[in-house]
Amino acid sequence: MKTITLEDLQPWENPGDGWYNIERWGEHPQQTADGKKYIQVIDDEAVRAIVEAGVPEEGLLTDVEHVSVAVTGPRDSRAYGWVRELAALPTAEGLQLCARIEWTPLGLPLVRDRIYKHFSTVYSVELCADLGGGRLRPLQLVGLALTNQPNNPGQRPITNSQAAPLNDNTNQQDNMEELKKIAAKLGLPEDAGLDQILATLDALMAAEQEAADAEAETLLNSENLLDLTPEEKKDLKEELLTNREMGIKMINLLANRKGGGTSGGAPKYARPGYRRETQATRGGKGMGTDRGQLLVNTARDIQAQEKAAGRLCSFWKAKNLAKIRMGQK
Repeated sequence: MKTITLEDLQPWENPGDGWYNIERWGEHPQQTADGKKYIQVIDDEAVRAIVEAGVPEEGLLTDVEHVSVAVTGPRDSRAYGWVRELAALPTAEGLQLCARIEWTPLGLPLVRDRIYKHFSTVYSVELCADLGGGRLRPLQLVGLALTNQPNNPGQRPITNSQAAPLNDNTNQQDNMEELKKIAAKLGLPEDAGLDQILATLDALMAAEQEAADAEAETLLNSENLLDLTPEEKKDLKEELLTNREMGIKMINLLANRKGGGTSGGAPKYARPGYRRETQATRGGKGMGTDRGQLLVNTARDIQAQEKAAGRLCSFWKAKNLAKIRMGQK
């Protein structure tokens, strides 16, 4: 398991690409959208499992306020950052979960200008160990978002609010200059207000979402995918909308299999990753300590077998193969 030190974390005064504390050690009371209460257990065992599970080979998308998996309203699948690696930070309290993030041009100003100061993690319900008594231990990180209202308080903030007061005149002038640049990029007049800029961005996002939906439907209705079940098509469409590159890879994989790459009786799966959960769906019934650990152990065995055979195999790919082997949807 990879570990880091406090010195490895990004500085408060000028954060950039690098390591961040994204989760606080401890037991955190949670509540689902339907009012069900439970305890999310982030202990040393949870952090070890999450770090060892890692992230997808292409990185784990970081968005803002979980808009890439929004249940209502338009989704925004653009990346504000990419989690490239996970590590544990040993402290007197326990192991703290950290992530190495590469920011995109969309995300970097949001953390440097203190627009967002905290992270909100997302864990897959199907890979939470049910410890009994309403206590769930996450075993894998499946999403990360910038927020100012973290579900689990106490994490180290991205920036220190004392570094640049919000009423600083220079900072306000810089913000106005940034707004002018954004307005120009959007084809708006220089004196466009924030509301006009946001309305234009909303319209662009809605148009982008509509185009993405249309493209996904066209791809899913292609001849090579006619034998997919409705559930598989639904999952594959979600992958296309949230991670187009990986969705295209899966379509090509399924098309190759249909063309004779594997035996006709070989099981198929629609996605290489996971079922993303939002804050509204977190905390459902876990898969049980024994079964959850069995899935993790089976995935590790498959990963070791592939490595011994000279083939690359990420934990995420191994986990899906393990699900197939175990007959799990």
